[in-house]
Amino acid sequence: MIPKMHHFFRKTQKDVAIEISDKQTIYICKKIPDFVNWSKNRPPDTTRINQLKEYYVAEKVEFIPGIIYAWDNGDKLQIYDGIHRVLAAKEVNLQFTFLMCVYKTDEEDLIVKDFKAINKSCPVPTLYTDDQNEITLLKKLVCENVVEELCKKYYAFISPSRKPFIYNFNRDVIIEWLSEFKIDWNIKNLSTIIIQELQGLNFVAKDYVERNKINVPKKCNFHNFYLWYLSKSFIQNKLEQHINNIQ
Repeated sequence: MIPKMHHFFRKTQKDVAIEISDKQTIYICKKIPDFVNWSKNRPPDTTRINQLKEYYVAEKVEFIPGIIYAWDNGDKLQIYDGIHRVLAAKEVNLQFTFLMCVYKTDEEDLIVKDFKAINKSCPVPTLYTDDQNEITLLKKLVCENVVEELCKKYYAFISPSRKPFIYNFNRDVIIEWLSEFKIDWNIKNLSTIIIQELQGLNFVAKDYVERNKINVPKKCNFHNFYLWYLSKSFIQNKLEQHINNIQ
């Protein structure tokens, strides 16, 4: 028996819904419903969205791979896994079919648990799953601002890999790394301070590369970006020393 359809979807053909449990149903969709990004999710990565858009168009993709996971708490659907695929599909003028698993519950803890299970093989920064107290929210804002600026200025070095080449960086890895700094997160304009310090350390890294005659990719010289040739522990130590000396 086909279960009662979720109120965000209309039955358009036979067997379009599969009941997984009394709270979860998978739908075969041909139209993207209204949605928002889950509040505990990471902000969407525009670089990744653009890469997906290019791939969808070039390959004339008709079926979006994988399952999109969304939370229904009675309001607009909140997507907690697959946000990049959905945003890319929404911006491309093509007809797609995709699978969406909708979790209907008032208990957000169940969504957090499911989110962790889905991402078990590809961990997300703990900053997004920790209790959202004042200090965590401050950390989150600062770390996202810093990484957003790095991504904007050095977009050519963004990597989807959690273990990128030495000269590249992964957005989530950097957010996780920054969030572990032992600093006062209440300092005014902290994001700007960290960004300025990283820019200064980039010149230190350039000098290190030149003095040691390290062979670097052309894009490092073109974009004047060498930061990650310094060890993360060295960078963290310098940043913590500087920030903790601010009165």
